[in-house]
Amino acid sequence: MEALARRPVTVSRWLPVAAMLVIVLAAAALHLALPATSGPGSDIYYSYVEGGRIAAGQDPYARILAGNMRDNDKYATYLPLFYLLSALSRRLGLQEYGAWIAFWRIVFLLCNVGAACVLYWMLYRRRARWLALVAVLFWFFNRWNLQSSQAGTSDFAAIFCLLLSLAVLERSPRTGPLQGRWPAYLLFGLSLALKQIAIFLAPLYLIYAWQAIAPVAAPAGVHDKPAAWRGPQMRALGLAALASACLPLLTSLPFLLVDAPGFVRSIAFSVTRNAATATHIDAPSLDSLLGISGPLARLPMLCLLIVSYLAFWRRELGLYRAGLLVMAVFIDFNSVLFLQYFCWLVPFVPLAAVETRPGNMAHGHPTLA
Repeated sequence: MEALARRPVTVSRWLPVAAMLVIVLAAAALHLALPATSGPGSDIYYSYVEGGRIAAGQDPYARILAGNMRDNDKYATYLPLFYLLSALSRRLGLQEYGAWIAFWRIVFLLCNVGAACVLYWMLYRRRARWLALVAVLFWFFNRWNLQSSQAGTSDFAAIFCLLLSLAVLERSPRTGPLQGRWPAYLLFGLSLALKQIAIFLAPLYLIYAWQAIAPVAAPAGVHDKPAAWRGPQMRALGLAALASACLPLLTSLPFLLVDAPGFVRSIAFSVTRNAATATHIDAPSLDSLLGISGPLARLPMLCLLIVSYLAFWRRELGLYRAGLLVMAVFIDFNSVLFLQYFCWLVPFVPLAAVETRPGNMAHGHPTLA
């Protein structure tokens, strides 16, 4: 009788897991069947082109030196890791674009599924099993995910690394300057190296590293003396920054050594480019209505980002709600808007929802238990 009484609990516990597996299989089948819009001329096509340039010994960042830093001629504007992977896949035999994109669409689908699994696990272990299912459905079948899957963008790989970083970060013990947390910062750096959209979350990661050390670094009775733990906090901050920057710097170093001006100008082009021709949605940004352009046009977004970081610093927001706010500011106030940007916002919606539950907050930050 006692065993029978426990059975409904077991069933209710595993039913969401079984449902998750069904959703993953159905989603994978749907995404594979979607008509591709990643033909020649698409954004991903130019990653194929840049990979070919690297495979031929050319510098993909040099072309921008002949431009005006305003008009886009399909410049290489991302950090080089994916371009290097593109070159490697071409060297291994995927010379034709059809074969190349077929391979990478499978890789991106696996990353898409991986992101869903990480998102599910982050919610499931917080005993939000049904919310975890909602999150997976929300992730796989929202219009932005479907559009990005059709377009074959590399965003899924970077988002997968970002979510994995967050999952590792919240499960790591606070036992030293970076002990237990350095894999999270390396994974965050890997996300940046693949596609640096998550750069706007970097201040949150650094603030987290600074504030996480204080409870264990300060001896008893000296919490009213900040200088008592300032040294450990500085070490935590420095190590977090180093771990985050390690992979982006290592992959960028060869291009910096060969042609630093071309590399720097290519990466900075996103700040100076003409936004009028760099949007997928006919919704004017604040800077365009005010008639400002160039770096000055990014000022409204920068101001809101700084206030968002300050709110997180003052522990008015948890990590996930701060991430949701930061990515929303980036999308709503950036001069440039592409459809795949919305995919970066989607995972933070269910994560922010679970963070507001009683017992899931501690001093404004997620409970790490």
